[in-house]
Amino acid sequence: MKFTLVQTLAATLFAAAAVADTLSCSADSHCPEDFPCCSNEGTCGTGSYCLGPCDPRYSFNSSSCMPAPACKAGTYTPRAADMMNQTDYLGNTSVTDFIYYGEIEDQDDSVIIKMPAHSVGGVISSTFYLWYGKVSFKFKTSHNAGVVSAAILFSQVQDEIDYEFVGSELEVAETNFYFEGTQNYTNSVKAAASDTYANWHTYEIDWSEDSVTWSIDGVSVRTLNKADTYNDTSKEYDFPQTPSRLQFSIWPAGDPTKNAPGTVEWAGGDIDWNAKDFSDPGYLFVALDTIDVVCYDPPSDAQVKGNTSYIYDGNGFLQSNVIVSDKETWMKDLGRTGFNTGQDK
Repeated sequence: MKFTLVQTLAATLFAAAAVADTLSCSADSHCPEDFPCCSNEGTCGTGSYCLGPCDPRYSFNSSSCMPAPACKAGTYTPRAADMMNQTDYLGNTSVTDFIYYGEIEDQDDSVIIKMPAHSVGGVISSTFYLWYGKVSFKFKTSHNAGVVSAAILFSQVQDEIDYEFVGSELEVAETNFYFEGTQNYTNSVKAAASDTYANWHTYEIDWSEDSVTWSIDGVSVRTLNKADTYNDTSKEYDFPQTPSRLQFSIWPAGDPTKNAPGTVEWAGGDIDWNAKDFSDPGYLFVALDTIDVVCYDPPSDAQVKGNTSYIYDGNGFLQSNVIVSDKETWMKDLGRTGFNTGQDK
C-alpha cells in the first residue's frame, strides 16, 4: 500500500510556508515561478515545500527544490532532545540529523512516535539522504486494526523502499517498493516476524544500484533484482534509484475519514478510536532505538561534481540524471526556494 502519511501531514506541516492555496501541481501542470515547489501531495508553495517533500518533476524547474543533503554514515540513537521539529527545519544538517512531526518522547532506551486519538500520527525523518547504502534499525511496531507502522526510504520523486506493518497482523512484515510513486500492488511481499509489537527486531535494507535486500534479525527475507523490474513499455527499469531519506512513522490508515476504502481494507479495517490505549497511556506508538547507516559509493558513471548534496541535471529523474554536487542544502527562511535561498553560497 502506498505510504500516505506525508500527504496526510502536509496541510499542517507547511503552515509556516508561503502557499498557493488553490494551485495544484502534476505532470500536466507545473508550479509557477512565484510558488515554484511542488509538494508530494501536489500543492505549490515556497519554504518547507522546497525542502524534503519537494517533487522536482512537477515544480517550476528542477532547481526549485533545495538540494538533498548527501549521505552521512554512522551509528545514530535519535532522541527527542536531539531532534528538531520539521516545521522549524531550514535544511542545515549540521544542526540535526533527524527531524520529526507530531508528538515524540523518550521512553526507556528508545524514542517513541505517538498517535493520540483522532490524530494523523507522526513521523521521524533523517535530514540526510542515501544514494545507495545499507540501513539497519531496531524498531517496535504499534498494534490494533487500522493502525500502520512503517520504516521506509523515500525520494523526492517518490521512489520508495518499505517495511510496513499492519497492526492486526503482528507476525508479518510487509516489504514493498515503488518507482516514482507508481501504484503496483504486486510489488508487496510478506515476511514472517515474531510479534512485532512486543519484540524488538533489527530490520535492514541493503540497497545497491542492482538490487534491494530486506533482512530481519540478520536473515534475508527478500531480494529484488533491478534486472527483474524492466518495463517493456517505457524501456526503463521500474526500480528505486534516486536519493532517498529514511522515515519512521505511525498513521491511522484505517480512518475512513482520511483514507480511501482500499487503504482502510488493507490496514485491517476501521481504526477503533475508543481502544483502551487512547485512554491509558493516551496514545498508540512505535518505538525506535539504534540506526546504523552505511553509505555506498555513487555509481561508476555518476555525475560527481562535489560531495555535499544531490541534485538533478534537468534532463530527467533517473539514476543517470542525479548529480553529486557542492550546492548548499539550507535556506535563510521559509519564504525561500531552491533558486533563491537567501544564502551567500
